[in-house]
Amino acid sequence: MKKVIKAIIKPIIIIAIIALIVGLAYRYMQKRNKNYELEIVNSYSYYPLLQDSKYGIIDLQGNILVNPEYKQVIIPNPSKDVFVCVNENEREDTDEDDTTVVFNQQGEQIFKEYENVSAIRFSGTVSDMPYEKTVLSYKKDGKYGLIDYKGKKVTEPIYEEISSVPYKEGEILAKKDGKYGVINNKGVVLIEFEYDEITGDGFYKEDTKYKEAGYFVGKKTDDGYRYGYINNKFDKLIDMEYNEIYRAGVEDDEKNVYLIATKNGQVGVIYNKEEIIKFEYEDIEYDDESKRFLVVKDSKKGVFDINGTNIVPVNYDYVTYKGDYIYAATDNEAKYFDEFGKEIVEMEYLEIYPTDNVIYNITFSEDGKYGIIDGKGNVLVDNTYSFIDYAFDNYFIALRDGKLGVIDDKENNIIEFKYDVLQCINGTNVIQGKISDTDTMDLYSKQMEKVATVENAVINLYNDYIEVYSEKSTKYFDFEGHEKTNTQILKNNELFAIEKDGKWGMTDKLGNIVVDCIYDKVTELNEYGFAGIKLDGKWGVVDKTGNIILEPTYEHFANNEKPEFINKYYKVTYGYGESYYTNEE
Repeated sequence: MKKVIKAIIKPIIIIAIIALIVGLAYRYMQKRNKNYELEIVNSYSYYPLLQDSKYGIIDLQGNILVNPEYKQVIIPNPSKDVFVCVNENEREDTDEDDTTVVFNQQGEQIFKEYENVSAIRFSGTVSDMPYEKTVLSYKKDGKYGLIDYKGKKVTEPIYEEISSVPYKEGEILAKKDGKYGVINNKGVVLIEFEYDEITGDGFYKEDTKYKEAGYFVGKKTDDGYRYGYINNKFDKLIDMEYNEIYRAGVEDDEKNVYLIATKNGQVGVIYNKEEIIKFEYEDIEYDDESKRFLVVKDSKKGVFDINGTNIVPVNYDYVTYKGDYIYAATDNEAKYFDEFGKEIVEMEYLEIYPTDNVIYNITFSEDGKYGIIDGKGNVLVDNTYSFIDYAFDNYFIALRDGKLGVIDDKENNIIEFKYDVLQCINGTNVIQGKISDTDTMDLYSKQMEKVATVENAVINLYNDYIEVYSEKSTKYFDFEGHEKTNTQILKNNELFAIEKDGKWGMTDKLGNIVVDCIYDKVTELNEYGFAGIKLDGKWGVVDKTGNIILEPTYEHFANNEKPEFINKYYKVTYGYGESYYTNEE
């Protein structure tokens, strides 16, 4: 009998093992199919061209690839020669959409087997490349599908609508049988088609962009919309029972999610699936800087930390954050609390602000003056200044008697108090000062030495250098404020702008004159190999060999404006950082 039982158990175990393996393989394949890559585009190969109010396409040499005869042209991926050109619907008796045709760089129409191929524009994000870079939509018999940039069909035309998921590049919001779901750029369903509303939660990281964000999903009920949350692994984190919901950006962490939600008129906080602040408040606001929750109940305010601990009782009329401290007040009393909620009996300052350097804090006194203390509370600079902001090292930008200057942590006057604007150039250890009356700009190095004085200048910040550009000069500096020559900075260029006796031309690497010094201003060659030449208030173009492409013609640029050219066309930048080139006056 035992042998019979063993004989039966053995195949059962084998079947169970096989089932487990198949199940694991299926889950692995599901996960693999749901994964997708975001294409990174580091440079442009094509640009829109505007002529006579119509659009076409040019390449980086200024060759016309698509004649300018369209209402609009879209280059959804500027590294690929797929150009979506929109023909304006000229019939006034129809509501039909404008039609599209798609061309490649040879000017050949492609994807002719599909109807109304369109680029899919991002929603909710600002970008100079605001379209899906791997897929396009098409239409057939009133339904929509996806194709890739080679014209391969990604999905059948089975969707009633196709657009981007707000705040989610690489993912497509699609409507099927009256309900919304999400598919990725491979056509794989990520979220089933059962919702009336779907949007990304806005979570962003520099390396993965919005890819690790989760989703707010909504369904319409007789009592209005109800919302839930699906995380970035496509697991339903909270059910569809909330009137409102949004993500608090507590930590730069895609695995852990803090959600502020409203349920039956009461607001609470959920950490992943755990309710850490009960649903009993009128309002809750999250403060990114202090990483705390301000709550309101019965018109009284208090503070919770990110663990859901009540650190300031909910019985104050007014609560605000003063650097690392919390100020809470009623009509009868005012108190200060430290970052852990411990009451501070004596508070010398009205506010204390941390700086990027843990050694220093900036203080603000009741008489409206600023000073500096160290991390132990020792006074370094008395509260006598109208404003103080940390610069770098042991330097501070300060305001006194209506003018800005720089002091150190011992209150030595490092840069004279004479500027109307004084600031660190973003991401550098260089300070820029401006005097408005004379439109004069001074630059100071990390060592606080004045390295340049320029009138009517513009600062241009590049990946590894600073350009100070004006009508009369162009200067270059590294991020420490050391001046560099154009040959040191622009190592890949063949020609370089040079000024002699107030006139400008260009030399080669050996210093030989290639473009005569007869112009009022010459820019350096740009990444496409073109430079601007200015004479008598008009701009023209020279190429990387020194040939004059266009004699000075354009005259609508400001005095200190540096135009960008591709061949004879100049660049125009408009909303959201998008741009086109034109030769129109």
